[in-house]
Amino acid sequence: AEAWARYESFLPSLRKLPYSRLQMVRISGLMLGVLTALHNYASDGNEQWISRVKVLILQLRQERIGFARVLANLYNGLLLLQMSRHRQSAEAEQEARDLLLTTIDEARDRRLHPYQLAAEDALAVLQTGRSLGLLAERMDQQNVAKPDQLARLYALPLDDGS
Repeated sequence: AEAWARYESFLPSLRKLPYSRLQMVRISGLMLGVLTALHNYASDGNEQWISRVKVLILQLRQERIGFARVLANLYNGLLLLQMSRHRQSAEAEQEARDLLLTTIDEARDRRLHPYQLAAEDALAVLQTGRSLGLLAERMDQQNVAKPDQLARLYALPLDDGS
């Protein structure tokens, strides 16, 4: 929740900057907010985070570019995956699976490889209960110093019921 408070206090100053009108800046801010809320929901299961995630996903969809749509589908799939865990919902699990499959296809088409790998990892969690670790492995191959930490900027750590 501390990260969310920081995010909310950061937004007004971001909006005042001259470059805040750039679409990539808006999308980056939304990414940060969605991931912060998703991480909070994954860790504490508090339902308040669901509405915050949904609002931010809707804002991503309103950006009307493929990259934002891939992000929105990935984050919505991750939200539904977490909801299926917290609520024991087969319906949410199926919706998550559908969105993650869509994300994989769209990310592959747009050459957004890290997001494709994040979606494949999440899909593996739905199917087997274990992540394949594809995103962290790819980062390790690229000599990223702390791939597990950087991977948190793309998705959620999903193993062991987290």
